[in-house]
Order: sequence, then structure tokens, then C-alpha cells
Amino acid sequence: MLRQIFGGPDVEEPRPYTPPRTTPLFRLAAVMPEFADELKQLLTDQGETALADSVLDLWVFGRCRCEYYHCATMYTRPEPETGYNFRGGLSVLPKTGEIYIDTDDDGMIACIEALYQPETRRRLIEALP
Repeated sequence: MLRQIFGGPDVEEPRPYTPPRTTPLFRLAAVMPEFADELKQLLTDQGETALADSVLDLWVFGRCRCEYYHCATMYTRPEPETGYNFRGGLSVLPKTGEIYIDTDDDGMIACIEALYQPETRRRLIEALP
């Protein structure tokens, strides 16, 4: 603010601290039931029964804000204060696009990267503008 009054180089003000989101926003299967069903089936087909069984109970805590037209990435675990640190990942082959699953230290699904799936992206942005 002082730079605005007295002049000087434009320096971006530091952003205020935003605590990590710890409250889920919506249940994935309630907002995107077709996507959740397809994901559950794809994981089952790959023998990932524990992950498949967890899909219908996944809650979404946030989404990627990159704004790439092909990105519909959603976070299904609370963000740690140190940021996300995924431990494992696997890819599944949907009918269209790509889906990558990232897991956390507990082996739980922490992030779903749905790429090149316009309908999934549209529904996600509707739920989390």
C-alpha cells in the first residue's frame, strides 16, 4: 500500500496465509455418480479391490485450480499443512481420457487426476467454481 502512495517498483503483496482445507465439500458419488461408478469398475478390473471399495465413500476437499481445459483433478483427502505428498500412483484406462490415482501414506486415494474428460471437468467446476 505504501508503494501505491509513494511510488516504487511494483511488488506483489504476499498472500495471507490460508489454512489447509480440512472440511470435505461433497461426496464424489453424490455429485458425479457416473464417474464414481466407472472409477470403481476400472479399479476392480485392475485388481485394486481395496481402492475400488473406497470410491463410493470418497469425499472431495478441493480441486486443481490450474485452469487447463483438460484438467479435472480433485483432492479426496485433507491437504496437510506441508502440502500434498503422494506416495503411490496408478493409472486406469477409462473409455475416454485418462485417470491417474495418487495415494497417501495410508494407501488411501488422495487425488484423482481426470484428464481429457470434458463432462467430468464441467461437473467438477459446477460443484467447485
